[in-house]
Amino acid sequence: MEASPDTPHIAMDTAGRMTAPSAARNIDAILAELTPRAPVKGAALEIASGTGQQVARFATALPGLHWQPSDIDTERLRSITAWSAEAPNIAAPLTLNVATDGWSDPLDPM
Repeated sequence: MEASPDTPHIAMDTAGRMTAPSAARNIDAILAELTPRAPVKGAALEIASGTGQQVARFATALPGLHWQPSDIDTERLRSITAWSAEAPNIAAPLTLNVATDGWSDPLDPM
């Protein structure tokens, strides 16, 4: 794996999947908290999905949920897409900036 030039602690494999050591360390702890609280079926929005490695693990562990990853960084969105290939219950990532006013407003019907 090569280190991404602007983020030295993040590595990228040949499939375009970024891996962050901090995300890898936190996956099991987050999943342990998420599992008893998550519904058996439904939808889950992951805000700031980062590398995508966590949403891939969550989707595998909680297959009844349809996961919607998001991020604001183009390089991270590509990595999320690469990680998402591992689970059929992950939607294509959204470009989402929750620091923008109105980001959570319902969409107007056409």
